[in-house]
Amino acid sequence: MKNIKKHFLLLLLPMFCLTGCELFGLQLQQPAEFDPTKGTYDNQLNKSGWAFIQSRQDLFSDLREAVIYSEVDSNLFNAPNHTYLLLTNQSLTSTTSSDNSYWYLSKVFDPNFPNDSTKMVRPTSWEQFPKEQVKQFLLYHMVKTALSYNEIAEQTKGDLTFYATECTLPNGYVAFQEKKEGAMSIYLNNFPTHYVLNAKPRTSNLQTENGSYIHVMDKWLNYPSNQDLIDYPIHN
Repeated sequence: MKNIKKHFLLLLLPMFCLTGCELFGLQLQQPAEFDPTKGTYDNQLNKSGWAFIQSRQDLFSDLREAVIYSEVDSNLFNAPNHTYLLLTNQSLTSTTSSDNSYWYLSKVFDPNFPNDSTKMVRPTSWEQFPKEQVKQFLLYHMVKTALSYNEIAEQTKGDLTFYATECTLPNGYVAFQEKKEGAMSIYLNNFPTHYVLNAKPRTSNLQTENGSYIHVMDKWLNYPSNQDLIDYPIHN
């Protein structure tokens, strides 16, 4: 008789647990339909490129100052169907040797010795650079076509920037390459001669409200040599 009662109680135990879960406000897990978008992020900024720069001064305050100093038209960041390689403060003004920022690698004349090339120093403001140099540097990081993951091929190819040049083989090209490394990765100007290899965005594929794309860069890009452009084909 005791065994019968014991088995009867064991049969009731699962029912009690289920009821208890409901009593404590816990709903039983229900089957869910597969969501193919789960784990992906929304890349829509719902704002222009310039508005995005203004909204993230923690990342782009030095870029904003460079744009204002060089008199690059900020409306260029609001245009449709472009690609913006937005340079973070780390890429522009960091004093850490491992970052190899633009200021760190671009020495200027010491104000105390304005004509002595043996006494070059690290800059402390954009005003120490020629305005046209800063302007062309920024324009080089603005590509004339919209490049998301879908438009970048695995084979390295160059795309024309707003950098002004009259060269037969224009140096105003940025070389893009896409690699499948678990997730998609974009590499830029991955030439053997580039000051840093394997430069890629910290955040990529952000889309502005007018159809342009933003790739946020902790590394700035140097211009390719003519030989680089011979070795790698250019988009038509």
